[in-house]
Amino acid sequence: MTMAAQQSMIGDAIFAALALLIAVEAIVLSLAQHILTPALRLSLRRWQAGTLTLAGACAVCAAVSVLPTPIVAVASSLLVTGGLIEYHRSLRLFRGRLLRRRDFLPLAVATVGVLDFLFVCASPALLTAVTAFVWVWAMSDCLRMIVVDGKGEAGRGRYTMAGIFALAMVLTLVPASRPIFFDTMPGTRGDWRMLAAAIFLGLLPIVGATVFLLMCVDRLKSSLELAALTDHLTDLSNRRLLGTIGKDVFDRTRARGTRFSVAIIDIDHFKSINDSFGHAVGDEVLVHVSQRLKESIRKSDFIARSGGEEFVVILDDPRLEDVQATVERLRVAVECSRFPGRRGISVTISAGVATYHPADTGFDDVLQRADNAMYLAKSRGRNRVELADEPMWEEGEDREAGAASAGRRGSR
Repeated sequence: MTMAAQQSMIGDAIFAALALLIAVEAIVLSLAQHILTPALRLSLRRWQAGTLTLAGACAVCAAVSVLPTPIVAVASSLLVTGGLIEYHRSLRLFRGRLLRRRDFLPLAVATVGVLDFLFVCASPALLTAVTAFVWVWAMSDCLRMIVVDGKGEAGRGRYTMAGIFALAMVLTLVPASRPIFFDTMPGTRGDWRMLAAAIFLGLLPIVGATVFLLMCVDRLKSSLELAALTDHLTDLSNRRLLGTIGKDVFDRTRARGTRFSVAIIDIDHFKSINDSFGHAVGDEVLVHVSQRLKESIRKSDFIARSGGEEFVVILDDPRLEDVQATVERLRVAVECSRFPGRRGISVTISAGVATYHPADTGFDDVLQRADNAMYLAKSRGRNRVELADEPMWEEGEDREAGAASAGRRGSR
């Protein structure tokens, strides 16, 4: 057996093994789908389709000894292009975007290059140039979605996947002086171009599939963590996250010698709304108020639903007058908004505001004073804002707020 024949057999074995490994990786992806959310499952299926398409490309390369070399080059080029498009569509779904018909534009360009090669000029150099352009086009857009659109995401999977696509682009461009898949012909199977083709074909479907699954798991973990810190009805932060943020703000304020304020907001006559119209309408009122509050707060403020009909806003205003004006704006926004779908329901809020004092020992101290001020607003007629800045309080009002806090929670 000649050296060329031995190299050809080795090349066939390499690509056949790659096709088998890639197919197994696609099966592994299908087994992992049940742990993912429906949206991530759709994305993973597209990635699986791309992986199987690249397995087909490897199988075609393994058959170069029995198939005409031009057929191998054409089929491999189109299959790899199709696989990269499926990866691109998978990442679009991963980012929560809709699939588009123009996602298949690279495949259309590759098809034009193939038709030109088969029926016009039969130039391997031109087919190489078109193929390299299309692949880099698809992979660069995948890289953009990973790096740019995924900015701020936690997890190492995103950075690893970005490195894989970058390396695949390099492997596409380096051997572009000759067609990668023309280098699968007998007699050239032993040189570096065959090795580059094998690495390229194995990198995305084998290593990339594992990393993509890791990205899905990272996204699922982040979603679960977010769900644990989010109120399911209003989509606001919940009491758990409020405690964490409040402690961080308190510690930072004490260390820097700055100030912050807390407003506790309570929906007026909420118990009566529930009793008169039912809990479903009560939930609608909660969503309505939360939306008005979210629309009215500033980006620097933090809002959470602390429980029941009560909301907490952390504000970074250093001046008490500014805090009062901010919370008053929230009150007016709720009062002036029309509750949709129900007549005869007037939705208003009462709010109490407290500012950090150096004598406070923790965030709960500020929260308690704001709570007392909120009950003072209730006792003074509701639909108003009261300040808990102690130097401005009369002693009798302080006792009144404390009594209200202890005895009127059932009459909100």
